[in-house]
Amino acid sequence: MDYPARARAKIAEIHAALPADATYSMRVSALKRGYPFGERRFWPYQAWLQERAKYLRQYDPETPLGPLLDGVIFPFQTRAA
Repeated sequence: MDYPARARAKIAEIHAALPADATYSMRVSALKRGYPFGERRFWPYQAWLQERAKYLRQYDPETPLGPLLDGVIFPFQTRAA
């Protein structure tokens, strides 16, 4: 199993252990305590942060739902007409 899949599995496990009415800060704290890959460096940590952001975006009252980089034009990307 790759790191993103392992991160998703651990986040699902943490989510199942949280109460249904858990606040955003409770979710952040639980994810900090539940980091599964040892040292917070390199690709395992980056994969964890990406999956963590995907999960938390659903519960953050200040972050609008939707694609994270929606509306951003990157170099060499064709613009939609």
